[in-house]
Amino acid sequence: MTIRGEGYSGGEAAEPAGALPERRASADPELDLRPAAGAQLDRRAFAGALVRALATSAVVAPLAAAAGCSERQRANPRQDAALLADALVTQYQARHAYGRALPLLRPDERAQVASLRAQESEHARALARLLAQLGRKPPQPLTAAEYDAQLPTLRDRRDALVLLRDVEDLEIRTLLLALARVSDPALRRPALALAAAEAAQAMALANLAGARAPQRPFVTGRPRQ
Repeated sequence: MTIRGEGYSGGEAAEPAGALPERRASADPELDLRPAAGAQLDRRAFAGALVRALATSAVVAPLAAAAGCSERQRANPRQDAALLADALVTQYQARHAYGRALPLLRPDERAQVASLRAQESEHARALARLLAQLGRKPPQPLTAAEYDAQLPTLRDRRDALVLLRDVEDLEIRTLLLALARVSDPALRRPALALAAAEAAQAMALANLAGARAPQRPFVTGRPRQ
């Protein structure tokens, strides 16, 4: 996907609802967070119950089972590293998007969102450590100019929040894919922990955007009304 903007200038790039930068190397003092090739941003398909449900540990077992995680799966460190590298790519993009969105937010919101951006860097470092354990060098992020060239036009606060919610959704999807496909059971816990942390961030952004919290559990056993 490509987050492309038509009139956005300066600072770090914020990624649009719909696309992410392609993989290319560049220098960055922190971990690499380039987007996974072919990753698709679809907030409408992912934003509802799943994002909120991931914030609770109650869904861990069913999620892993549904994803096909198996203790008997043959070890494939190379595939595991590729999945984690893709997750790292999305973390870099998100960090850049947060930097782009911050100036458009209200003064009273910026400290909280800056804290969320700092968490993206922490998540990136965690993924880089996991990659190092697998013997793979973390991928390098794009330059700010390269990200900027692929971002959408951010005109106001609403655009900024839509962008940030989209990139959070993409991060969660990428981490869930890693959770479903990693062959090493020891990698599932950190992948799920990161997905839950991103879900919490997505909920914080939804709250800033004025989204209503659910009034009852999503899975109740009750027939649809």
